[in-house]
Amino acid sequence: MDRKGLEAEILRKLARHKYRGDKHTSIDNVSKSFKSHLSKEVTKITKSVIKEGYIIQNNRNAPQFISIK
Repeated sequence: MDRKGLEAEILRKLARHKYRGDKHTSIDNVSKSFKSHLSKEVTKITKSVIKEGYIIQNNRNAPQFISIK
């Protein structure tokens, strides 16, 4: 799977589970639905999507919790 496909799948997963605004999940849970050999790449891509502004970090609990902006 290419980078754009993984980005789309990450955002789709967060949207499907309705992780928006105050509802959030751990950044580690995002990579659980992908195959094990993709987990490091998914975590790296998730962090880059955070920098792009599509995903926000919830700083109330811990910086590892994320949701869709």
